[in-house]
Amino acid sequence: MNTVEDNDTAATSLVARVRNILLQPSVEWDKIALEATTAKEVFSRYVLILAAIPALAGLIGSQVFGVNAFLFSVKPPLWQSALTAVLVYGVSLVSVWVLSLVINALTPTFQGEKNPAQAYKVAAYSNTPGWLVGIFSLIPHLGVLGLLGLYGIYLLYRGLPRLMKSPVEKSTTFTLAVVVVGIVINLVLFALIAPVMGLVGGAGANIAANAPSEVTINGKTVDVTGLEAAARKMEDAAEKMQNAEAVKVVDPNVLEGLMPAMVAGAARGEVTTSANSAGQYSGSSAEAQYLIEDGNLNVKVTDIGAMGAMAALGTAMNVNSSRKVGESYEKITTENGRLVSESYDADTKHGKYSVLVAERILIEAEGDNVEMATLKSAVDAVGVTRAEKLIE
Repeated sequence: MNTVEDNDTAATSLVARVRNILLQPSVEWDKIALEATTAKEVFSRYVLILAAIPALAGLIGSQVFGVNAFLFSVKPPLWQSALTAVLVYGVSLVSVWVLSLVINALTPTFQGEKNPAQAYKVAAYSNTPGWLVGIFSLIPHLGVLGLLGLYGIYLLYRGLPRLMKSPVEKSTTFTLAVVVVGIVINLVLFALIAPVMGLVGGAGANIAANAPSEVTINGKTVDVTGLEAAARKMEDAAEKMQNAEAVKVVDPNVLEGLMPAMVAGAARGEVTTSANSAGQYSGSSAEAQYLIEDGNLNVKVTDIGAMGAMAALGTAMNVNSSRKVGESYEKITTENGRLVSESYDADTKHGKYSVLVAERILIEAEGDNVEMATLKSAVDAVGVTRAEKLIE
């Protein structure tokens, strides 16, 4: 009986820590700084559990949906997926330990106080968003949402001065140094296991010597000079996430009113609306169908409510990503402070184009046998400006 109670208490403690480090990081870091927990305890009670999320999600996702090989999916043998999951899990555990060594070693350079246990806590807890977004590996086509893992950079920014006792004014350069070294560490670790995973051709990074303000990994570019701006935006984001119940989403009937009557000469067809909630988080959406000659097009507008606050880091750090094979491509850009995502398969003429407006209203157009220009015109017809006014 006591064992059951202890397990329940541990589970509750884990959930509370995850929730608090994400929603009220400054307060939680202050609490962590005073805790007497050892690195071994953090490893066994926190890291071992959360680091398993992306590994398990990737294993299940690869078997159910296949592995995303550009614009199509391939289902690998079960043994290969299982081996990859084990290796990814192992690398994740090792990388936290190595990163903690780096943090501790760099601390005197930034006028802080060395402390191995505190350094491990910083490395472990700042990895929380990256592990949680690993759940998107269940559905490879949602992998773009993994960008939300960048929130870990903000947690690192907040945690370093509190646990390593470095001056706040050194936080930006301290964080940048840890991020860059951390990237190199992960590249080395994955390079060691790449021959086994068959990923040698896919692994790579470029930390430009003449432009240390940008870091590029496998096509994703992050402008780290936006860290301070990102920190300010993420403080607002964390507050909004914490007070999610106070965020009133747009009525789905209002979103329906944004649907254009015509797109590329095709009249609007069936329109569906919905409103839902999960815990304290709510969302609403409206979707319309259009038949364009031999093709079809769906236009959807979604208010993702308080969850949209998480996009603040992506826009503040000017995230960009791209892949191209022939005339087919996928890319994410930051345009006028908005995250824009588009993908197009030139062979099947299947494409998708979306714009995240005001870090909350997502306007999407997806269709078959249509040109990208048509998808973009559909989003334009909804009206970015009109969408922004809904939440002013």
